[in-house]
Order: sequence, then C-alpha cells, then structure tokens
Amino acid sequence: MEKYYSQTVGSAIITESGHQLARIYDVAFNTDTGKVVGFFTDHTGKNVVAPLDIIQWGAALIVRDDESISESNEIHQVMESLKRGIRIFKNRVVTKNGEDLGRVIDFAVNNKFFTLTKLLVAKSFLGLVYYKKRLIPATDIIEITKDKIIVKNPLKTEPIKAAAPAAATGA
Repeated sequence: MEKYYSQTVGSAIITESGHQLARIYDVAFNTDTGKVVGFFTDHTGKNVVAPLDIIQWGAALIVRDDESISESNEIHQVMESLKRGIRIFKNRVVTKNGEDLGRVIDFAVNNKFFTLTKLLVAKSFLGLVYYKKRLIPATDIIEITKDKIIVKNPLKTEPIKAAAPAAATGA
C-alpha cells in the first residue's frame, strides 16, 4: 500500500498504548536508494522517528514507545540526509534531455518497505494553479540532487484515436 506525502505530513505519531507523542513534520530520504530514513517531528529536523521503530503506518504512525523518537544526530542516515539538504517535495523535475516537467507536488511511499514509489509532478501558474500533472514512477528516476530530480525521457506516444461507435442494435 502507498501513502502520499500529503496524507503523511501532520499525521499523529502514537505509541502502541495510544499515547500521542508528536506529529509528522517531514520525511527524510536516502536519495541514492529512495528509502525513507526518518520522519521528522519538528521543523528543525532535530527529532526523528526511524523506520525500524515503526510498528505500523496507517492513518497514524504507530511506534513502540516514547523512546522511539530520537535525536537526528543519533541516526547516521538521517544526518547524511540533512547534510546533503536534498528534498523530494517541491524539487524541480527534468528529463535526461533537460525538458522541465515542473515540480514535485506530492509523492508516494510504500508504507511497508518505506521506499519511494512515484512522484506527482506539475507545472504551476503563480504557485496556485497546477497544470500538466504527471505521475512518474520512481523506477524512472535517474538521479536526485539538491536542485533537481532527473528522470528518464518520457515515451513518445501517439494520441489515442476515438474508436468508431458501435452500431446500435434495434429492438
């Protein structure tokens, strides 16, 4: 099953016993592998929940106990993600040939394997109106950098021609 970023940010982080610890502020990735390395609980990136501490990821993130929230500097992959400063959300997406496809307006993650599965990319007008929306599978990602996400060139396809209407059957 997939969870979208827009569904994840703001979700509660709760213990098995039902005690709410925090809310998800952002998601950190290892951009070389596409794996989630942590869920930030504040805007500073200081506190994080590692995937190993997660029991279930549904409407909320269920963790073992209140010790499941760690400081970011305790988790090597999270620190590497912070040092690189690479984000998925709002990053620019371009094809290998340099065609600008827009920016990431949402993305999906497999909630069992914690891997990036797809990007929702669109161009925008004044950041208010989105157009030319595209779903890009994560398998098409070539490289993720601080400035852009480079994806394979889209397949050139012919427009689908309308099928001839079927002959009406009379009664």
